Amino acid sequence: QKLVSRYSSGGDSQSAYKIGKYIAYSNSPNMTEMISQGLELWNQGNKDPEAVAVLIKCLEKDGADKKAQDYKEEAEHLWPDVFAKIEQKVA
Repeated sequence: QKLVSRYSSGGDSQSAYKIGKYIAYSNSPNMTEMISQGLELWNQGNKDPEAVAVLIKCLEKDGADKKAQDYKEEAEHLWPDVFAKIEQKVA
């Protein structure tokens, strides 16, 4: 319920839907697909702190620690006040 209401009000509804769907399926066992979708969101400019925290978690699980660190540094730069809290929640 919280996820749906957060991503269904205001802004670009298509990108909000994609971000919400990505986060909702964040426990998917298919790391390759989760990484691909997360990178696609990021590269299309659909940047969200919770979505990138999911992407970072997936990259780490997949053994791509350097890439995960790069995205973590960027997220900490973009959202200095909120990213650490979100990352703890997603971990």
